[in-house]
Amino acid sequence: MVSTTITVERETRDRLMAAKLEGQYRNLDALVRDLLAQHRRTRLREASDLFRRRMKVKGLTPRDLFR
Repeated sequence: MVSTTITVERETRDRLMAAKLEGQYRNLDALVRDLLAQHRRTRLREASDLFRRRMKVKGLTPRDLFR
């Protein structure tokens, strides 16, 4: 594994370390990977909600997508 260094403010580092300990992560890499996965799920959920709202405005149902 190749590692790299990133610069964050001390407060950010302290909050990351607290989250690492609270979540019982092995290291910061595991925490950041989990945070990124959560972020991707949130973005996907937001896109899905927007898609459903737009379908509703147009009077479409999921079944209409497969016709």
